[in-house]
Amino acid sequence: MKAINKSVFRGSSIWKKKRNEIIMRDGFKCAICQCTKNLQVHHIYSLDNYPNMKLENNNLITLCDICHHKAHNGMYSPVFLLNKIK
Repeated sequence: MKAINKSVFRGSSIWKKKRNEIIMRDGFKCAICQCTKNLQVHHIYSLDNYPNMKLENNNLITLCDICHHKAHNGMYSPVFLLNKIK
């Protein structure tokens, strides 16, 4: 499977639209700590390993920057994050 150019993808209008959709779905707050600042959309299953899931709602979750960092450092399992999706 071809690797995805993440910077091109993150700058695309389709990603920006999907990102806004997910933040709205999650009530404009972090799905873990409920913070409303510095929100980011996290790919539960990584873009590197699962590029085909890059726009799937059930692979995306809103996290604040702190929880996003923790997710990337393995503090939250994919199962835990999947259970936080509304």
